[in-house]
Amino acid sequence: MTETQRHQECVGYVGLGNMGLPMAQRIAAEHRLAIYTRRRSQGEELCTSGQLEGIVQADTLKQLLTLCKVVFFCLPNDETSLQVILEQALPHAQPGQVLVDMSTVRQSTSLRCAEACIGHHVEFLDAPISGGPHKARDGSLTIMCGGPQATFAKVQPVLQCMGTHVRLMGPHGSGTAAKLVSISSSMFVCMYCKMYTILSTAALWTRCCYTMTADRQRNFATCIHRCTDTLQCVLFA
Repeated sequence: MTETQRHQECVGYVGLGNMGLPMAQRIAAEHRLAIYTRRRSQGEELCTSGQLEGIVQADTLKQLLTLCKVVFFCLPNDETSLQVILEQALPHAQPGQVLVDMSTVRQSTSLRCAEACIGHHVEFLDAPISGGPHKARDGSLTIMCGGPQATFAKVQPVLQCMGTHVRLMGPHGSGTAAKLVSISSSMFVCMYCKMYTILSTAALWTRCCYTMTADRQRNFATCIHRCTDTLQCVLFA
């Protein structure tokens, strides 16, 4: 731990899976870090193996929240996010603390968490991520955030440890909405490629294009590029 880290406020992290662990490592490289895992043995193994050095392991979420003003969550699904954030973390959170959910969940889940946090005078940010474990390891994730500008500003330096594209998309739920749009766009790309492969294999691609007008051919051929380029501009301009 560097001298600078020694005087920093501690950052909390919950969820050390395939994505969460390398993200936590990125934070630990620049900030004091405290972690909580449901299986204490998992945290101990990570610490002793050298994967997470110089960190504090909390015994409970309550203890983690007493150590950290900002806590990040990277959880596998909606049910787990609601259970861990609303039932286990929020009852022990103090006014002014910040909870950041980086899980990929439904927008309704993010809005439900935000509403509950506001009721407890706790700040909340939905901040889902885009990119695989390799991008988590090298800190080049895309992070789409939803919440107040002031809350975003508080956690932006930590988010920038994990991602090169970190954007506030709008109010609560906007980050989750942007992530879902990104997923839908990717599915459209896959569908288009699959359709092209099938038609090409069956020697039908030329016939299909032949039946189109010139304008329709151009639109069809550029549709996927416009879709992805527009999404990129809207999300990350």
